[in-house]
Amino acid sequence: MHGLAVGTMLPATVKTVKDYLIWAKANTTLANFGLPAAGSTPHSLSVMLKMNSGVSLKHIPYHGSIPRITEVIGGQLARMITPRGDFPPNHRPRKPRILATSGKTRSPFVPDVPTFT
Repeated sequence: MHGLAVGTMLPATVKTVKDYLIWAKANTTLANFGLPAAGSTPHSLSVMLKMNSGVSLKHIPYHGSIPRITEVIGGQLARMITPRGDFPPNHRPRKPRILATSGKTRSPFVPDVPTFT
């Protein structure tokens, strides 16, 4: 299971995947996202998001989750998709904001976050 999160670069009004896509379309030069590797699950989910939305998104390669989480929280990276286990310690203070998780049902770790479906 994975989650899509946005950070401090985005306004607090971005609370859903739809809100994120509206923001990304209006801010194409800032709509970057970090991925661990081409062909990874986060990459596949990001490609599907791009294909289904038609919004141009810029991929920035990273080594692992911790550097991406740090930069999302710090405002250098707009969003990331990572295994949902990476988020709970940071989700509670709402930095980063998790907008959706993969899977058919909500995660028991972040039950207030909807799924992509």
